[in-house]
Amino acid sequence: MSLELGTTRAAKVQIGASARAFAPAGVGNVAVGFDLLGMALDTFDHDGHELGDIVTATVTNLGQVRVSGITGLALDLPLDAEHNTAARAVRALLRALDLQIGFELHIHKGIPLGSGLGGSAASAVAGVVAANAALGSPFELEALYPFALEGECAASGARHGDNVGPQLLGGLCFTNSDRCISLPVPSGLTAVVVHPDFVLETKIARAALAVPFQISEFVAQSDKLAGFLIALYENDHSLLRQSLADVLVEPKRAPLIPGFYAVKQAALDAGAIGASILGYAFGPRYARRAAYNVTSGDVSVAFTGALLGGVAASSLIGDGGNDTPKYGVAAAGVLAGAFLADRGLVRRADRTSADGTLVQLGALAGALIGGGIAALTETETRGVLALGSAGGILGLLAANAIIKPARDAGPLRGIMQSSARALDGRVFVSLGPVTSVRVTF
Repeated sequence: MSLELGTTRAAKVQIGASARAFAPAGVGNVAVGFDLLGMALDTFDHDGHELGDIVTATVTNLGQVRVSGITGLALDLPLDAEHNTAARAVRALLRALDLQIGFELHIHKGIPLGSGLGGSAASAVAGVVAANAALGSPFELEALYPFALEGECAASGARHGDNVGPQLLGGLCFTNSDRCISLPVPSGLTAVVVHPDFVLETKIARAALAVPFQISEFVAQSDKLAGFLIALYENDHSLLRQSLADVLVEPKRAPLIPGFYAVKQAALDAGAIGASILGYAFGPRYARRAAYNVTSGDVSVAFTGALLGGVAASSLIGDGGNDTPKYGVAAAGVLAGAFLADRGLVRRADRTSADGTLVQLGALAGALIGGGIAALTETETRGVLALGSAGGILGLLAANAIIKPARDAGPLRGIMQSSARALDGRVFVSLGPVTSVRVTF
């Protein structure tokens, strides 16, 4: 199934019309397809409820999208249409239809925030599917993809469809910013998703990818992705086993996850055809666990610090030799940068989203100046990275001093916290220090 936006049927507007939609949990990447592949999960919690989000959408004449309530595993989510994923998706739908009506949404969260199971994307998908149904389904299901993608942007800040696509269409999907394509799944496969008792923020994990990639790594990953896709269509388990490996992203992120390689090897030893990193918990868990206030602007500052730390550490790495120590040094730099930004900046003050953007722009300007100086003096690559990161750090600190953010307001008062922490464990089967979800295609 391939998505093309195409034409729409006329919407049937009836004030008070209501519809309810469910979107399942899902995971992204699927080893070989970073930000491209994802799959929906057909599984249940301990109470027998399918793991996913439910959104009820009711047509109103208020001319705006309003979230009337949130129940379930995550309660303290944004209610405004700009920052709530379901509301933002529905707002995009109304804009496409050029309708001046409104919607009232009620969201039931069946996916814990920070679980890495696509909770934010599920709300966006369920919201836009319910709203579309309440209007008489002017769009086919596949054509709702760009609206759900816009909703997901409220949480992730980018148009990543690896959760949105499969949660909308089901099964395994290839996605990008324009389209979503359903993929066949070889028979007889069972997926096991392991959720460790460990938190790794999405933005911190992405910062680990700031280190340079070699063209040979891209070629090797392209080979794996091509083999994986062929195996799906040919129902070839042997080729699937050879191809289901991440040789591009996993080596750079694995050092951030204690015990990852041991768990992966145990899975392979037990007969798994492949094992890798599927996704990461999103940033709200950072705010929820902090003993001080963490705002969206603070998260931007922590991410920038992590990125600069990774670049600075990369300047210490020489050319040639084994790549594994290089990845370890870069990962250590990312963690050190995030730690210093948290301790030196986030804990002391609260920053709005605009403040966070200004701090990032300051860091970017400083990095460009530092990198420019290095380029003018014909410094080698390591020198460019060193001066660029130094300039970025100075730019970050200067911008933070100029905006003069308000003092920290104390614990659990920011806009990113969630109350799901105490309930996270109930939807999984406990296996000691890790938890797991078993999924059968």
